[in-house]
Amino acid sequence: MDRRFRNDRIIKRWASNLNIYIKDRHGWAGDDQFGYIAGICTDGTYLWISDLTNNRVMKRLASDLSYVSKATLSETAGLPEGICFDGKYLYITDGGYINKRWASNLTYVKIVLN
Repeated sequence: MDRRFRNDRIIKRWASNLNIYIKDRHGWAGDDQFGYIAGICTDGTYLWISDLTNNRVMKRLASDLSYVSKATLSETAGLPEGICFDGKYLYITDGGYINKRWASNLTYVKIVLN
């Protein structure tokens, strides 16, 4: 897809009236930047964002969207698409695999083949 037509940012809005609370957009290739946001999930404290272009998952604080950490999905060389959280683990669909990671530090746990 032509990058000119993509925003690839996170917008945090007030649920009561949908007014913008915070907008985050820094670029697309740096440690704290997004290429192609494919999925996002939260536990209320943190956000985990799957970044398809940069083949990684980003962890940010939900309160102000500030950067916490990132993990490249090099175990399968797949591309992170969907992402969800079960209270302990992140599950990331990763180019035909399910990539399981500890949510606290994004450490690789297991790959489930399809």
